[in-house]
Amino acid sequence: MRSATTIDDLRGIWGFTLTPFDGPGVDFDALAAGAEYQLDGGVDVLCVGGAIAQMEQLRRDERLASARAVLAATRDRAPVIAAI
Repeated sequence: MRSATTIDDLRGIWGFTLTPFDGPGVDFDALAAGAEYQLDGGVDVLCVGGAIAQMEQLRRDERLASARAVLAATRDRAPVIAAI
């Protein structure tokens, strides 16, 4: 996993993930698929748990797992900013 060290790593189109639910919890497969979809569409930076997600409603372990799911989906193709 790469780490953004300068503001130059965070330039371009920023995408914000939605938090899909499957019954009582987060649908991590759908979350990862949504991240892949955005990357395939040209997004340069992904934000997990930003202004349009339901992060305040999730437990800390769910927030961490959401960030990990998106990190895994990016496969180092884009920086990920996670609100934990």
